[in-house]
Amino acid sequence: MSSCPGQGSSRCPTCSRPSSPPSSSRAYSIRSPPSRNDDFCAGGPRTISHEEVEMELETVFGLVHGGCHGAWCWQRVIGALDVLGHRGVAMDLPCDDDSAGAQRYAEVVLDALADVDGNVVLVGHSLGGLTIPLVAAERPVRTLIFLSAVLPMPGKSLIQQQETEPEMVFPNPDGPSAFRRRLYGTAADADAAWALAQIRPQAQTPYHEETPLKAWPDVDAAFIVPTEDRAVNSVWARRAARERLGIEAHEMIGADHSPFLSRPAELARLLVELAVSKEQAHGA
Repeated sequence: MSSCPGQGSSRCPTCSRPSSPPSSSRAYSIRSPPSRNDDFCAGGPRTISHEEVEMELETVFGLVHGGCHGAWCWQRVIGALDVLGHRGVAMDLPCDDDSAGAQRYAEVVLDALADVDGNVVLVGHSLGGLTIPLVAAERPVRTLIFLSAVLPMPGKSLIQQQETEPEMVFPNPDGPSAFRRRLYGTAADADAAWALAQIRPQAQTPYHEETPLKAWPDVDAAFIVPTEDRAVNSVWARRAARERLGIEAHEMIGADHSPFLSRPAELARLLVELAVSKEQAHGA
């Protein structure tokens, strides 16, 4: 998961330089491509025709970041979704607030999506996997997409899960360079430096609290496994997708833990493809 090194402490020394003071209620819906000139047609697993990605109505993707991050990390994916005719909404979770747990995170997501009518597709990256099922318990959600994410287990904390499933995540590395390889292993140096300059301290409450989730929501799910992930163990992720969600995971070959930074166009197309496939399955 994209948690900071030093998980046992209340603050992460590697992430001791927050960018600007976070605003937990601020949401972003960027409708134009990001400033970086990404090639939105390169690097995908396959070519998807316009007919395949076109839906009857614009699809809204709620993009929930992982530990230490913020809405900023989804900027390029939001731009790529816009190119495909869809909308991405990202929000800043109060990840550096020791009093905030997963339920508070879910409330921030619900607030950000309050003006969205109908079903949304929720994407939870890494630690964001703890939050999106809670949101689905409170509002209509078409699909939950777990991106290199943890899965909450009712009745347990994430730390308790890791005690029984130690292979879930790789050990936290020491030092900024190791942290960069863990999270942004295939990203360009400039992109990784940009991201590292913005990460925030991650409070430990979401790791140690028993999940507020009482029962798994009755919502379609998908799981994306980047094959070069050095944070969440891809072997565990494939097994968890099969055993916990009853699905086969979708692989992003050669992608690292944070494809929103290193492969945003490919990730956006995959998100749309998964949303389309789930919608078509219900219509069949």
